[in-house]
Amino acid sequence: MKTYGDLDLKKLREFCELDFAHYTYRKGQCSCCYGPLDMSKRYWRNGKKPIPVYTSGNEKDGGTFHYELDGKKVDTNKITYILFKNACNGRGRIKNKEQYITNHTCIEYHFKDTQQKEQVCRELMAQLDNDYVVAVPKDDNYCIIIYTADELNYQELKKNYYTLNSK
Repeated sequence: MKTYGDLDLKKLREFCELDFAHYTYRKGQCSCCYGPLDMSKRYWRNGKKPIPVYTSGNEKDGGTFHYELDGKKVDTNKITYILFKNACNGRGRIKNKEQYITNHTCIEYHFKDTQQKEQVCRELMAQLDNDYVVAVPKDDNYCIIIYTADELNYQELKKNYYTLNSK
């Protein structure tokens, strides 16, 4: 069995050209209200995180803003990322990297295309051992799921997922 500390998400982020990758949310964050833009810059590629630039008002009064990176406007709908659904409203926040990756671990994502999604899933499979199966969603309405091999739900897999060996 692997722990979250066994995953090299920095390597995955760089190799797969993701903007962001992390395995948990901060204390008190839920997966419905928070996302990559709410996380530390150390989980962003090259440690560079888009910052809000206010065009009117400010953060305290709920002003109007957009995000910029290196002085250029960022379309936040094009940010590529993976974020494990380890939040207070999901599996529960991961308290340390020594926790084991358990069955049916969901990963929220946004990719530029199917090729990038499959590249990320291949890299996850390479970092996990044979005790795990990475289920790739057939469409973007489902999360990537890491199953423990002994508890793989083949019925769910057949309906909405494929593995890269069985596409």
